[in-house]
Amino acid sequence: METAMTMNRYNPFTYLAVGKKNTKLYTFDVFSGVVTDVGVPAYADGYDALAFRWKTGLLYAMSQKDNSLALIIDPKNKTITPKSVTGLPSQSGTWVLGAMTTDGDGYIITGSSVGDKGAELQVASEPIKAIAQNPPGGGSWYDWSYHPKDGRLYAVDGKDGALLYANPAANPQKTVLKENVFPKAEAGATGDATYSALFFDNVGWLYAIDNAGNVFKTDLRASTASKPIGKDDVRTAERVGKGKVPVKTLDIRDAAGDVQEQKKPPEYEVIPAKDKLRQPPWTEWDEQLKANRVVFSFRVTLGPAEWDVHRWRILFRQIKDAKVVCTAADTKVEEVPGWHVLDSQKDRLLPKGQTLDVDLQVKIPEKNNPDLKKLPGLQARRLG
Repeated sequence: METAMTMNRYNPFTYLAVGKKNTKLYTFDVFSGVVTDVGVPAYADGYDALAFRWKTGLLYAMSQKDNSLALIIDPKNKTITPKSVTGLPSQSGTWVLGAMTTDGDGYIITGSSVGDKGAELQVASEPIKAIAQNPPGGGSWYDWSYHPKDGRLYAVDGKDGALLYANPAANPQKTVLKENVFPKAEAGATGDATYSALFFDNVGWLYAIDNAGNVFKTDLRASTASKPIGKDDVRTAERVGKGKVPVKTLDIRDAAGDVQEQKKPPEYEVIPAKDKLRQPPWTEWDEQLKANRVVFSFRVTLGPAEWDVHRWRILFRQIKDAKVVCTAADTKVEEVPGWHVLDSQKDRLLPKGQTLDVDLQVKIPEKNNPDLKKLPGLQARRLG
């Protein structure tokens, strides 16, 4: 039986399956572009067709060695539990695409072979029941994701950038909604050139990551179950974050789990950053809090950067009840889910190859017994 765990339907991150063999689970934080190893042990035989069941906080995947073996991945407890599934249609290849229905009870999978049938695994039943579906159809599409409102299962073809959706009633399921919505996918370290990671946000933006770490999104917010979006209303995809996500040699195979709407634009062009505690902490009275705060004073050194930087962003992981103050002029301090964010507002040139010091203070209620020596998860990005 599954281990029940309350989870949010939409999170700041999506999960990534990385590696054809010895597959590992990562998270991709959409706002920062940070890719983090979750800590679940690598699975030697490899898995694909990743899907997130938000009702329980568990992920589902299919073994790349045994086509009848489903894997239940618990990211909290760092475990992988194999479970045999009977009644699956035979596959000449392996299971590749996976998605969880919007009600969280149907795990939809299909394989790498054009003519082989797909399947729905009813994961709420015990044992898991498999129902055959029509073949997917041809093309270079390697992940799919359900729209949060219109109920369609969307994919992107990496060869020509076409936006597709799967119609279970059609044979094959593949339906081309519009050609050339996304740029042609760029190859990564393995030589594959696909959009291997797709996910939605809660309002209907579809995100797609290619093997090289380029992130794009297209606006499907107007689409509903009663009036699905048509070809003429689909807009050309736009780049997210300007730069690539720093995937380096990571072989991204799949994504699972939808994200929160990004109300503040992400940026992915990395500036090196390091921090130093400037002096011992001290306490000061906070009139609004009616209590003392412990003040930690840091110096963040930005650079040397690969290019001239005119505007920058400093961000670090959110600290409970903390208030952040920056002494640099024209710097806006905000919070987004999971992060403290400091954005410079005016042109303050950091020439290529040089460094810039930025001083800031982190003020934490004394009752929290704070002991802060480093800014957690410190990052910096180029805004312009």
